[in-house]
Amino acid sequence: MKILAFVVVLLVLFTSGWGQNWNEEGFELRYLEQSVPKRIDPITVHDITSVRITELLFGALYSTDRSMARIPEFADGDPRLSSDSKSATVKLKPGIQFSDGTPIRVSDIIFTWKAATNPNSYSPNRQSYKNIASIMALDSSTIRVEFKHPVSDPRKYLMFFIIPKSVFLSPEIDGDLTYCREPVPSSGGYYIFDKKGTGQEFLFKRNTHYKGKAKPTIERIRMNVHTDILGHVDNLRNGLADLIPFVPPAKVPVIKQDSRFKIELYDANQFDFIAFNLENEFLKFQEVRQAINMAFNRKEILASFYNDDGDLMSGPFPPTHSGFNPQVEPWPYDPHMAQTMLKNMGFEDSDGDGILDYNGKPLEFYMLTPLSRNPDYSSVISSFVEQMRNIGIRITTHEFFSDAFQSKVANGEFDLVYYTLKVTQDADYSPFFTSDQIGPGLKNIGHYSNPLVDSLFTIANQTQDFQKRVELYKEVHKIIHDDCPYVFLWYLKYHAAYIRELKNVSIDPFYFFTTIEEWFYSED
Repeated sequence: MKILAFVVVLLVLFTSGWGQNWNEEGFELRYLEQSVPKRIDPITVHDITSVRITELLFGALYSTDRSMARIPEFADGDPRLSSDSKSATVKLKPGIQFSDGTPIRVSDIIFTWKAATNPNSYSPNRQSYKNIASIMALDSSTIRVEFKHPVSDPRKYLMFFIIPKSVFLSPEIDGDLTYCREPVPSSGGYYIFDKKGTGQEFLFKRNTHYKGKAKPTIERIRMNVHTDILGHVDNLRNGLADLIPFVPPAKVPVIKQDSRFKIELYDANQFDFIAFNLENEFLKFQEVRQAINMAFNRKEILASFYNDDGDLMSGPFPPTHSGFNPQVEPWPYDPHMAQTMLKNMGFEDSDGDGILDYNGKPLEFYMLTPLSRNPDYSSVISSFVEQMRNIGIRITTHEFFSDAFQSKVANGEFDLVYYTLKVTQDADYSPFFTSDQIGPGLKNIGHYSNPLVDSLFTIANQTQDFQKRVELYKEVHKIIHDDCPYVFLWYLKYHAAYIRELKNVSIDPFYFFTTIEEWFYSED
């Protein structure tokens, strides 16, 4: 009778909507990505596929819950802040381990911080650690963190993923930190890398040594890579996937009308922009940059290609950031005014070819773009090129694969570049605009420099007075808006879609899987 009952349960499972996700090892989540992860090292990671995987594989002293409140993960309670707010002590939870069963030690935390801040490592997120002056061991389970400036919440600075020092391939810190190439030797998060499946398939299984937050109920995760983003929806609808992190805007109505699925709108935590290289002989003039801003109909593009799921940007801070200045309006679409400004500067079409020139030199720019299979992205670029042509500016676009694109950006090999920043809500935006970040491989890719902006950012980042910081950021927002180092485009919202049998899903705007320990399958 017990055997019969078990067979009946199996039949119920496999005739239900979620039976295909169950095997003898438990439930399996199947999801899709558009690209293969470039690197699975949380220090040097920069592509979104890899970012999501690091959330599955690694843990931190502090994490967030579904309300975005900061909570302990590997830390034993909250930090104890010193009276001058410039240092904090943190104790590790007893018994925490990496996936190979070795203890997570104080030395691993110190090593992670040193690796991330070492100038020899290519860490695009180095600025996240910049307010930490030192981390030292007080005993085998306690660290003291010294900050360069007073802090109100030390947890904010202690949310970096911890890497295991013992499995590092070399005692020397190199540029790529390649210890974490697949197969991942050891990690400390919810899941561990199991194996690479057939084709572009990556398998993860639950980390039995995980003692951070709650253990996930989903036993395995199967991530498949399909480069055709439009095909992700077809895979979901045909039962080949349970979740897709991004629904192309054109496909959102299709999913909304299908009762088998739930669709969730979430902040993409990214903003798109076109950066100017201010070393260009024409782009160094503010009026030229302002004219380009006014000649691009961003409002129409946002509505046409993104279903208005987002907000136009008016400056460096998105609407979710405390520094956003609601008094600053996005640049208006006014191509006539743009043409007038350029002609007042002395640009004219002297040879009748439709392109303005100055002393015989045409107003034309080399635009760098990443290679993308997203048709909406390609349409945005085409629209920009066409609208610039309408006011007499010739744009020549050049597409490159990710690594070549990043290399050319780092070396300033562009006049214009279409760029996307993936940022956390508390991100420090100053490196993208301060003069100390001008140079090969640094954050200020357009060589923008304004001493007042440098000063305001410095004061804002040092003050303990939150309201003062907000006011300083708002002033920065207004100045950068007027200076136009970028064409600030939009701060998008994305849609994720998943089968209704997948329950209790909440999506972290940056890492996506932060609360996966709470997700589960149920037919109800």
